[in-house]
Amino acid sequence: MSLKNSFGKTSVLNISSIKKENKTILDNIYFTAPFKIMSPFYISDDYIKVMLLSVSAGIMEGDTQNIDIKIGDETKVEVISQSYEKIHKMKSGNASRCCNISVGKDAYLKYNPLPTIPFADSSFDSITKINLEDDSSRLIFNEIITCGRSAMGEKFLFNHYNSYLEVKKKCRLIYRDNTVYDKYLFNMSSIGMFEGYTHIANMIIVNFNKEDSFIEQARNIIDECDEVQGGVSTLQNNDIIIKILGTTSQKLINICEEITKLLEV
Repeated sequence: MSLKNSFGKTSVLNISSIKKENKTILDNIYFTAPFKIMSPFYISDDYIKVMLLSVSAGIMEGDTQNIDIKIGDETKVEVISQSYEKIHKMKSGNASRCCNISVGKDAYLKYNPLPTIPFADSSFDSITKINLEDDSSRLIFNEIITCGRSAMGEKFLFNHYNSYLEVKKKCRLIYRDNTVYDKYLFNMSSIGMFEGYTHIANMIIVNFNKEDSFIEQARNIIDECDEVQGGVSTLQNNDIIIKILGTTSQKLINICEEITKLLEV
């Protein structure tokens, strides 16, 4: 079955950064509707914050998106979004996104969009592939997914939300997460899923020379916060995976920011 795209063709966003005269700059920006990019905010000469904008009300049935982000050697970039991402009700089809990210040598990417809200009867498929050039390429990847518009009684009423994420270093797979949330297959509130909570934060930290106490500090931040439950795990190469369940987006955002501050880039 073919899907109707609200914009008539695939929506595209391409950005890349380079180091020029000891500053991080965007040397390539290309986007089609509904995407837009704000002028970067400079945190320091070598560190910029890039805000992604969307001129639509959210993701609609049939929308397809391709995003390509290239973080050049010796540059530092934080990618954020303007607002929560809303995935709207769909009659029979779905929407999809493919995101490819590369991080160069001695480069740093903090991928930090605002939370996603899948409305009742929505269907969304996402594929994100990240490749780090080598051990000097640093990554902090944050995502927060909600149960839907809980204040309107729409808890886990979306049809499905599928998210495939893989992270490679020097083209070698170091992490893969294939998440399938489907109201027809699972009881989303049960053990092994959201376990009575309504929001989940996923955080991936790669190639940081962490203090020995980092894991304990991160766990303490989670444990000291009311109404959340989470864990901190290490991969084979000592990179970090953090998952946190909660009841509000803002609380999870705050916890992820507190943990990020421990890393200070």
